[in-house]
Parts: sequence; C-alpha cells; structure tokens
Amino acid sequence: MTPHATPRTHRGGPAGFTLAELLITALVIGTAFVAATWSMTATARTKAAYDKAAGPAPFLAQEIFTLADGLPRVPSGITAVTSGAAVIALDSLVGASFSPPILADASVAPGFDGWGQSVELSVYAVDDLTTPTTLDPADGLAPESGFVYRLDVAVQHDGEPVETFSWWIHP
Repeated sequence: MTPHATPRTHRGGPAGFTLAELLITALVIGTAFVAATWSMTATARTKAAYDKAAGPAPFLAQEIFTLADGLPRVPSGITAVTSGAAVIALDSLVGASFSPPILADASVAPGFDGWGQSVELSVYAVDDLTTPTTLDPADGLAPESGFVYRLDVAVQHDGEPVETFSWWIHP
C-alpha cells in the first residue's frame, strides 16, 4: 500500500435494490407489457382485415357454421327456414335459405344487400366420409351413433353462386 492511498470503505447493511432501480425495472416491464398487448391487438385486427379482404363469402358461411354449431341437436320438426328467427334447432337448417343473409346470432347481416346463404345438412358415416348416407338429418342423430352431420353453406351474390363451404358437425 502506498503512503497516500486511502483504503476503500464498505457501507454496512444488507445488499439489495434501491427504490430508483425498482421503479426503472417496473417502467421497463410495464412498457414491454403494453407493447406486447398492442402488438397482439394489431395482429388480430390485421387478420380480420385479411379475412374480409377475401370477400364476404367466407365470412357469411362462417356465420352459418357458428350458428349451427351452437344449436340444439334435438329435432324441432321445422326445416327449410328462410329467416333467422325461425332457426331453433339444427334440423331447422335442412334446406334453409337466407336472403338477406343472417349472422351467427340469427339476426340479419346489415350491409350485405344482394347476398344470400343456402344451407344443406347431410349425414355421413364416420367410417365413410366420402358418401352421404340415406339417413334424414331432420330426424336427428344419437351422439354416440357413429354418424356425423356435414354442413354445406353456399353463398350467392345477386343470385349467382360465389362459393360453397363445408364443415363436419358432431351430433
């Protein structure tokens, strides 16, 4: 040790973080959280914009599928409905046609003048998903029957077919 060097002093007490360090850390984490949330929201909006950019046909078909998937499976005895208010069970969609189109909540889709949705429901055996059976979908299916429904939604614009979409629905 040199004669003029001052020895280092060490403050006593427990080691830890200062209040300023904790506040800066909270600010950084909070900013990252806000940025991540904003990014997820922007991604969801971009996806919705791309979905609409493909045209209204996929949107209108998806609305029927969402409606159908939430309907009771017990037959109502009402088929080939033409208004959302008449849709009360899955069999209501057998031969259904909506113009103006309807949304998943069975209300009329605003702003879709000239558009329409035609719905077909058929029954397929789980071990043969290529050929429909002769079973009438209006009669209903037991949940453990080995059969599934196929929902076909044809979307039209000004009476001309645009595209047809299909989904499998569990009884």
